[in-house]
Amino acid sequence: MALLQQIPADLKMGREYSLLGNYDRALVYFEGVTQSIKQLIDQSTGPNRAKWQAVSARVGCIPCAPFSPSLIAPPPPYSRLGVV
Repeated sequence: MALLQQIPADLKMGREYSLLGNYDRALVYFEGVTQSIKQLIDQSTGPNRAKWQAVSARVGCIPCAPFSPSLIAPPPPYSRLGVV
């Protein structure tokens, strides 16, 4: 039952950290959620197992690589006079 209570809390923390721009920490929380779901799949049987597998498929798009700020283009040069 602890896993069921931890999943929403971890999702909330992951979203908050991603909104604050702390993508590495957010990724840790999201990876924790995927691990919790995998544990629930392993522990479940019958229809519950199928439901958790469907949930796992929906959240399977969470990236496994850390965010790299180099993927963002730098802003254009700024000049107080408007001349670059």
